[in-house]
Amino acid sequence: MLHGPVVITSISQDHDFIARSGQSQRIRYSISLLPFFNGGKPQGYMQ
Repeated sequence: MLHGPVVITSISQDHDFIARSGQSQRIRYSISLLPFFNGGKPQGYMQ
């Protein structure tokens, strides 16, 4: 869990659609967050 202001560094999207039923879909988001401390200086990395 992140506390305080964070910045989103990258967002990747991978999704598959099953056209046969038109109902099923799988969407996966991968978001990289960098916690900001000391006036916006990145400290570490969380995945």
